[in-house]
This record gives sequence, C-alpha cells and structure tokens, in this order.
Amino acid sequence: MRSHHIHHVRLRNDWGFVHHISVDLLTPVHYTDSKIQVGVPIMKKLLFENETCSRCCGVGRYSWNAITGDRCFKCGGSGATLTKRGHVAQEFLRQSRMIPANQLKVGDVYLSEGFQCGSISQANRAVTITEIKDAPPAQSTTNGVTTSFPMISINGIGSGLTTGIDAPVRVLRSKEAERALIDAALSYQASLTKMGKLRKTKAVA
Repeated sequence: MRSHHIHHVRLRNDWGFVHHISVDLLTPVHYTDSKIQVGVPIMKKLLFENETCSRCCGVGRYSWNAITGDRCFKCGGSGATLTKRGHVAQEFLRQSRMIPANQLKVGDVYLSEGFQCGSISQANRAVTITEIKDAPPAQSTTNGVTTSFPMISINGIGSGLTTGIDAPVRVLRSKEAERALIDAALSYQASLTKMGKLRKTKAVA
C-alpha cells in the first residue's frame, strides 16, 4: 500500500497528490462516539512507500475527542504511515517543488497552504502573482544586537504573502513539469535503502 501524511485532502491531482481508495481484508474493532463498531480499514493509496498504521490498524480512526473526532493522530486518518524510505522521498519531492521567493515572477502560480484548527479550516489555494515588490525589513534583536532581514511582498489574486527573500515558496507547475518532479522523486526513492540512505554503488574495477 502507499500513503501520505496529508488528510482531508482538497488538493488537485495536478499538484501530485493521489486520492484513490483501496480496502483491506482485515476488519479490526475501532471506537466511534464511545461505541464499539467493526470497521473495514480504508487506506488512501498515495505516492510514496508506506505501511499500515500500527495505531489504528489501517482504519484511520482511534479514540474520540470533541475537537478532532475519532481521527487517528499517528496517521492523520489516512490509515497508513510513511516508511523511512518514503519519508525521505517525500521530503525530496517537497524541496524540489520549492524556489526562493526572490526568484518568483509575475504570472507564476504559488500554493497558499490551508490549515485546520478544530472546527476552523481553510483549504489550500492556488494564487496567481500580480505584483512583487520589496517590503520593509524584518528585525531581530539578540543580546542588544539588532539584525535586519530583507523581505519581499508577493501579491496575488485574492491573497498576499510577505516573507524573506530567500524563503522557499511552492510553485505550481504544468502537469508535465509536475510529472517530471514526481518521476524524479520515485526514482530517488528506488535508490534508497530501507533506512532511507542512498545505496552504495560498487566500484568498477
């Protein structure tokens, strides 16, 4: 099975997230609203190598609370957790999607990440950049010494972002470019050991 750490996914497939559902044959017991129910594990078939969540046995649900319901904290409700190799490959893809903020151009599309806090949530949004300009520097004082950090303001349709000039920002690319990044990440995963380290290549005599 394959998994990903994201739950309640609302991203587009163009961005590299796969949302297929597959069903395991096991039927472990889980709790919902203090009642024992028999549930069929539902695994989200996602991009990188994963294994069945050891906490919820692939159901995606565990104990109940008033804020997050019965969603399993370990797998985030996906029913699976990334292996060490999968984590490294996921991070490789995440970094490959980023560019420094000062390399963005008007017309580029970046991802404004959503959030969930209890019952309050905001979905991820694609923002088309309409204006880029310098912003007042940020300042930090330590032991009486003040340091300034150059900032940049990135404005788009319905959203804006002010950040450090070299801060990583995720750019949304064409399907072809995104597919190339995913293929590179999967190839990278194939080059890793189970511990997430690059395999050593034998020297040619």
